[in-house]
Amino acid sequence: MSKIIHKNEGFTIIEVVLVLAIAGLIFLVVFLSIGALQRSQRDSQRKSDLGRMMSYLTTYAANHSGVYPGSDTTLAAYNASFITNNNELKDPTTGNHYTVIWGDSLPDDLGEVYYNVKSRCSNGGIDVNPSGKNLGLNNVAIAIKLESGTYCIDTSS
Repeated sequence: MSKIIHKNEGFTIIEVVLVLAIAGLIFLVVFLSIGALQRSQRDSQRKSDLGRMMSYLTTYAANHSGVYPGSDTTLAAYNASFITNNNELKDPTTGNHYTVIWGDSLPDDLGEVYYNVKSRCSNGGIDVNPSGKNLGLNNVAIAIKLESGTYCIDTSS
């Protein structure tokens, strides 16, 4: 008589569970890092947009005898001519045009840009009359709220 030998082929339940657990951990790590990457990309877009706004401010000053918008009225004109009419300058989260506000504090909401003359950037925000210096009208600072903090640039940047 011949003996019949049975081979057990396939995976044990422990091996299957172990592979699924490892795959689950990999998906979890990828899922968590995608959100951080997207936030970083949106913040990079906001920083780029703020640089373009500073460029537009320089253009505005060149067209107005070297004077930057120095009041809410002239800032409204800048808003109308350079921001609202530019369909590329929109907050990546809301999809709305940025709102340029006359102010000297930190922006509160995404999509808000704070602007002031006779100012410099300080601690991520705008410092009006820093260290008692009497800065002229050709010194401006603009700040924007990011998802990871606040970003500010000024004419000395």
